Amino acid sequence: MANEGPALAVTHGNIFRRYWAPILTTLGLILFSSVLWLFQPFLLGVAIDGLIADDWSGVVWLALLQVGVLTIGMTRRFYDTRVYARIYRDIAEQAVTASQEASLELTRITARAGMLREVVSFFEFSLPSSLRAVINLVGSVALLWFLSKTVLIACGVAIVLMGIIGFAFSGRIKSLSRRISDQQEREVDVISQGSRDDTREHFRRLARWQIAFSDTDVIMFGLSNVVLTSVLLFALYQTVSVDNAEVGTIFAVFSYVTRFQFAAYNLPYTYQQLVRTLEITERVNRLDDTAEGGVEKEKTPPLRTKREAASLASTLALFGMKRRR
Repeated sequence: MANEGPALAVTHGNIFRRYWAPILTTLGLILFSSVLWLFQPFLLGVAIDGLIADDWSGVVWLALLQVGVLTIGMTRRFYDTRVYARIYRDIAEQAVTASQEASLELTRITARAGMLREVVSFFEFSLPSSLRAVINLVGSVALLWFLSKTVLIACGVAIVLMGIIGFAFSGRIKSLSRRISDQQEREVDVISQGSRDDTREHFRRLARWQIAFSDTDVIMFGLSNVVLTSVLLFALYQTVSVDNAEVGTIFAVFSYVTRFQFAAYNLPYTYQQLVRTLEITERVNRLDDTAEGGVEKEKTPPLRTKREAASLASTLALFGMKRRR
């Protein structure tokens, strides 16, 4: 029978509620810089027209925009590196301590602490990337409303189709993620046994599931690309052959559909990472000490103090940051 350890609730919602202020700060900086960046094509056009008329004011405004966005971006990166390193340290320490008190074996504790790096990375990289994508999507759609409502409708259809693609692959993503995590939890045990055949088989299986996970990402990207390319070609046909729009309007529509396209490319990957990290948090929150199939695993003594747990968590955090770099 599994030991009843301390309650552990590492979820995306709980992480956000616990660290809402620093997370919203870094997201706010991203929001500010992304909104500013929406004006870059407009100011570029003003700068070009101004130079033709020997007026450099447009160039000055464009330069100020570039410097401003760069400054905000650098400030945000200095800030969020420290924020997310602290978040990982805290939740890894919590997970390690709770898992030790529940008498889970070291191999599972170590694997799960490493997996939590992916959860924090979702907040640090995937969430900001998604925010930028949403801003570009909304900005593009808002401007297409004034340029071509027909193209705007086509973009809306594309988003619906991409949502259907993501839903269709969600079950496979979660299944493959579970298999990868299961294999990672066995890694320390397999290596410690010293069997060359077992080690080879372990990494062969791990590679197989990771390849399958990557292949799923490629298929989702390919299907999404077909949808978005169709929108791009339709926009070109609609504005040139049907609307007989002026050259400036054609250029504007094409530019914003291209922005919409690149922003939408990010959505399938973000969805995949969300499903993956949801599986990880569900796994980490399970503090039972039985293996798959109901076989009880060997236990290891708990850490003697929370300081030891914090030390292990800090070491894992440093290792994770080095791997990321």
